[in-house]
Formats: sequence, C-alpha cells, structure tokens
Amino acid sequence: MAYYLRADYKLFDKLRLIAAIRGDKYNKPDVTSLTYQFITSYDINENNVVRAGYSRANRGSFTADTYANYYWNVVPGYYVMHYEGNQEMKLPVMDNVEIGYRTRLSKNVMIEIEAFHSKMKDFTFFTPDQMSLYFNMGPMTRGQAPLEVPYKIESHGQYQNLKLESVQNGVTLNVSVVVNTKLNFKVFGTIQNSKLSNFYDRTIWQDFTYLQNACAAQYMGDILKVMGGDFSPLADTMKMYSVNYKGYKDSSNVSMTNKATPAFYGGAMVNYSPTKKLNFNSSFYYYSEQTFLHNEINDIGRYSDEYINNQTAYNPSLFKDVYTIKPKVAVNLKVSYKFWKENAVFVNARNIFNSNEREFAFLDKVNGLYLAGISFNF
Repeated sequence: MAYYLRADYKLFDKLRLIAAIRGDKYNKPDVTSLTYQFITSYDINENNVVRAGYSRANRGSFTADTYANYYWNVVPGYYVMHYEGNQEMKLPVMDNVEIGYRTRLSKNVMIEIEAFHSKMKDFTFFTPDQMSLYFNMGPMTRGQAPLEVPYKIESHGQYQNLKLESVQNGVTLNVSVVVNTKLNFKVFGTIQNSKLSNFYDRTIWQDFTYLQNACAAQYMGDILKVMGGDFSPLADTMKMYSVNYKGYKDSSNVSMTNKATPAFYGGAMVNYSPTKKLNFNSSFYYYSEQTFLHNEINDIGRYSDEYINNQTAYNPSLFKDVYTIKPKVAVNLKVSYKFWKENAVFVNARNIFNSNEREFAFLDKVNGLYLAGISFNF
C-alpha cells in the first residue's frame, strides 16, 4: 500500500512553497517507510530566481534480498552453499539537498548553477557468515597419514545491512545562448566527488577463504593432538569443523573516494537553421575516468584488453579486481531537410567518430550508429 499528500502554495507572487510526503507500507520488512520533499523558490525579479530543496527517498524491497532461499551446488556432491535472503533488513535510504540560482543576463543568455549534497545509508550486501568442513579421521586410527582435504563442505551466506555510508557533493552549470533566430546553443557540465565511510574492503571470496582456513585450522589442531598422544579426537572419526563469521560488521571502517562515478560529465548542444527548411543539430558529451571495484578477484580482468588479446593463453596474473572505464567523447549530428510543409528527410549519426569504448562496466562496446530516414507529419 502507498499513500501521499502534496501541497503547492505561492505567497506574494514571488515565493513558492511545495511540500510532499509519501508513505509505503511493505509486508517484508514489516514497516511503513516515509519519504518526503520540501521545495521553495523565490523570484527576485523577472530575470533572477533562487531555489532550494530537501528530499528523502528509500529503495523498495527487492525479491532476491528478501526471499532468496536456495542451496547452490557449487561443486555437486561435494560443496553446497545455502544462499539466503533477509526479511528484517532496513531499506536503503538517501537524503538530498539542492540549492540553485538562475539568471537571465540578457534576452539571449541564461545561466543556471546548482549545488547538491546527498547521503545514502543502509546498503544491503550478501555476506558469507558460516562454513563447515567435514573430515574423515579414520586413516589416523590405522596409523596412516591424515587426509588433506575434506569429504564435504557446507557454507551459508545472507543479505545484511552494512554500516557503509556514501556522501556525494557536486556543482552543475548550464549556459544557454540564443544567438539569433537561426542559431542557439547550450553548454553544460557537472563536477562531483563521492566519499565512502565504513566501507568493507574485503571481497566475499576472501571471506569464504577465511572461513575455510579457520575450519582447516581446527582440523589441524586435532591432528596435532593425536600426534602428541591425545587420541580423544578419534572418538568420532567423521567430524565436522564449523566457524561462524561476523567480521563484516566489525571491519567496515575504511574511508575512501568512490571513483565509480565520473568526477566530471559535460557537453554541449548546437542547433542551426540557415533556412526555414534546412536544420543542423549537433551535440557531444564527455565524461572522465571511472573505476569500479569488484568482489570476484581475478575475474573482472576478463573484460580488459589484456584478456581479449590473450584469450588463447589464460594468465590469471593479467586479471584484477579493478575495472577501469576510459574517458570518452561522443559526438552526434543530425541534418534534416523539409521537402514539403513539415515532412522531412534526414541523416542522423550517433557517435559519429565511432568511439567504441565501453561506457559502463560489463556492457558491450558502443559503436557509432548511422541512420537515414524520412518523417511524415499529417
């Protein structure tokens, strides 16, 4: 169930006040989450406006996070993992503050600048928290060497809330210019910085390795007892060694800059109509480098050029748990001609110079797209 209320009021023909609140009632988790927004704008005069806003929003409840409950046969007949959701987690929530100013310097030039600050918390994360190794100690009762590997492995992992918090600060600038009736353009750009606190810098695979080593250490302890003359561990030759792990709750104390979002994104748009029938529309955008951290060591590098160029010689040393998106510039151009009334033919080139770098981790390369067509307006 969801319900909301919104109010919009203008005072003195200059000050506008907007308030909105929404409640979402979930069954899992059994909570009613309130989100809200408060906005105000003030017309200093017909050419200058200031505005401010504060809002809170929460993410909805996800099926995997909440209801997952299955046994994954990692190695059939040998290693099984219980993959479990969590119906008692908090929903991730974000608070956002924006302050903006718009001014019309002349009838042809408008400038808009906005500063923003956001904070997000209660992230959800899948965390390994238990493992059991089963060893057969029977060979030691016959004076033989102990077995080095278990005959069965069981583990458990569950979605949990982390203490992680993300804070983003940035500024956006837009400049619009109407040169004349034939030519206008717009330039825009955003600079931002994102910081993470209480960041858990271990991967789930490192956690699984820790659990496995801790169980193996218990087994080695029993072996040393037997070798020292204490045969009590041999009373039950089929033994389970189990470890519970909650380290992610105590080790989330790393602070770092989040580089997975470009520090700069911007571009420009130009529209030119030399005649009433002919139109040129061009745009470009640019973003700076992005760096993703991934929780599978020695896997993410499979998408890198190093792997693509060495597929016949698999070399794990080439792979990293860091994925870098290169900076990119993409240019678009559309030319249209009205041959009769509002009916037109056109050519449209998207990413005209075929800059084919990936724009996000794991996605395909984005090549140029070249189109020609005709549009009819009845």
